[in-house]
Amino acid sequence: MSDDRAPLRKAGDDHLHPSALRAEESTVHLGGTTSDALSAAGSDKPVKLEARIPKSLRKSLRKEAERRGVSVDQVVTEALLSRTIRQ
Repeated sequence: MSDDRAPLRKAGDDHLHPSALRAEESTVHLGGTTSDALSAAGSDKPVKLEARIPKSLRKSLRKEAERRGVSVDQVVTEALLSRTIRQ
């Protein structure tokens, strides 16, 4: 395919105004699925997350979970929520 148009180039000030989204694209939540959209707006469903951590940290997490009487997952979730920005 040959094209007579010149190739696209980035503007010199592209860091100030990245390419704009069309109106219909701006309302789409990236990364979501239909099932996420149909669920209650304020509820988050748990998903599996795998991470490699030092053995000493895993041991500390287990001890903390046991001390509180909750699961390790709950301790990790609370720790992450306290360190992230919720939108």
